[in-house]
Order: sequence, then structure tokens, then C-alpha cells
Amino acid sequence: MRSGFLPARVVHVHPTRACNLACAHCYSESAPGIDDALDVERLIDLLARLREEGYEIVSVSGGEPLVYRPLDRLVDAAVELGFRVHMITNGLLLSERRLAALAGKLFLVGVSLDGSEETHNSVRGRPDAFRKAIRGLTTLSKSDTPFAVIYAVTAHSLADIPWAFQTARDLGARLLHLRPLVREGRARSLTDDWSLSAEDCSRLYVLAQLLSACGTGPRIQVDLVPVEELAEARAQFALLDPAARVANVSDAINPIVVDASGRCFPFAYGIDSRYELPLSIEDPHSPIAFDSEPWPSIVSLLDSALEASSIEGGEYVDWFAHLTRLSHRPSAVQQRTSRQAS
Repeated sequence: MRSGFLPARVVHVHPTRACNLACAHCYSESAPGIDDALDVERLIDLLARLREEGYEIVSVSGGEPLVYRPLDRLVDAAVELGFRVHMITNGLLLSERRLAALAGKLFLVGVSLDGSEETHNSVRGRPDAFRKAIRGLTTLSKSDTPFAVIYAVTAHSLADIPWAFQTARDLGARLLHLRPLVREGRARSLTDDWSLSAEDCSRLYVLAQLLSACGTGPRIQVDLVPVEELAEARAQFALLDPAARVANVSDAINPIVVDASGRCFPFAYGIDSRYELPLSIEDPHSPIAFDSEPWPSIVSLLDSALEASSIEGGEYVDWFAHLTRLSHRPSAVQQRTSRQAS
């Protein structure tokens, strides 16, 4: 059964905010010179608990995962725990030697692109960023490691999607993942002309369907959900079904995010801190009581997010960005508590 619009149960791990780039749209505000990094052994303890809670995939990003010194140890341990491991990289450090060290361990490597060369270099702040990302993709195409193009869709890059599809197909990518710009982190400082309009989202969704119908080339994934499908999607959320038995965290939360401070959050990077989960690298074995906070607030958040009336215009919604926006508003639980107190 799909859970939260995803076919598998995923842990997004951000072991560091250190990066060799300072991208203009970075939701985690990663950059060179940031020296935070999670203790790998404590992170592995947390992953062991999350594996027990039913999660199947570890997706490692950041920051830039290839600057995280214990990456090999993290990947080895995740594989030993039974996870399928994904890695999302900007591709600059993806050499044959580095890839060989991870050979046979990575289920998928995603390289992020932001459009054709001019747009990509502008976002990345380096004149060679595009060339090196393509070099990394070419290195992957010559290896046995499955790979994807992770494409950031903005108003500036929307027209380049056919080029991205052709590039991904020519290189042999398994997946072209179309991710609309999320106005979190450093992306909040971008001018409005970067954001997709409701009409742009409609064009993106239709284009993704057309590309999917090509019959050849990579699988297409687009982070948009038709608003009309929200009501029937309630069945994917066990927390909203009074008859469902929520046996573990992955029944309730998918994906789960481990940020660079070692804290766990539901659904997406940037969810308000009120929804922090009672799991972390500090206390990976914390007991879970689904009838105490933050779970009632998470139920309220999901319930609100699945109401079509909460969508800010348009026929399609970026589900995880939508959840993130709503999380920063007063929850129904908090509003009810406030009314009772007054």
C-alpha cells in the first residue's frame, strides 16, 4: 500500500550542511565553511531504530553528501541494516574513484540540475557547475550504478524540461524527478519571478504526463498532486483512519526527515519545530505514544492539508511544500486549546 503518496517508506538523512556550493534556492541553506556534521555512529543507532519502525530507503543528501567524511561508513551500515540507499549530489565530486568506493552499495544516485547551462550556473553561483554536473552524470552513465536527474523546476527552467528529458534519456538515467521550487531556506530570498504560477504547475503536470507516455526514456516523477485526488488519498494516511492500527512510525509518517542537528521531523525539511518527533540521535530509543503530542497536531496538519479549501489556488499541489507551509500556521489543536484557555 502506498503511504503518503510514496510507494516505499523513506528516511531523508541530512548528515551535514557543509557543501561545496551555496545555491540560491537551497532549502537547508548549506554552504562552504559550514562545519556541522552528525556523529556517524549515533546516526547509525537512529537508523537501526528507524529500520525497526518499518522504513525501507535511506536517502542521503545534505549539504553535499560527498563532503561528509564518514559517508562510506554510513552507507555500509545502512546497507547492513537492510536499507536501500539513495544519494542526492550536485555531481561536482562524483569522480570514477569516488563512485568505485560506493559501487554495489547505492540503489540510486541522483544528480541535481537547475536547467540548461546558463540557468544552472546562475543558481549554483559557479561558472563550471553545469559542466561538472554533466561530467558526474556521464561518469554514472559509464558505471553500473542506477542514477537519476533531479530537476529543480522554476519559472526560469520550465521551458528546458524537454532538454532535461532528452539529456536523461541519452545518458541512460532511470528517473527524471521534476521538483518544483520550494520557497524555504535561501530560496525565500529569490524574487517572485522564480516561482511557478498555478498555470505553470498545470503546464508542468501535463508535460510530465506527455513525457511519461513516450514509451522510451526515464521514468518521470513530478512532485504535484491533482487537488481533486486529495480526498481519495486519505486512505494512504493511517493516522487519519480511526480503525487503522498504527503499529510503528512508518505507518504514520512517510517520509521522515533527519536534519543536520540529528532531530527527526515528519514529511519534509522545513516543517515547523512544533512537529518535531520524539526521536533523535540523542535519544534513538525513545518510546512512541501515538496519543500524545506531537501526534494529535500531526493529525490536525494532515487533515487540514487534505482539504481542497486549504490549497492556495490552482488544480495541482506540491504536497510536501503544501504541508510545510501549513505547518507554520496555528494548528487546529492549538487553536482549540487557545479558545478553551480563554
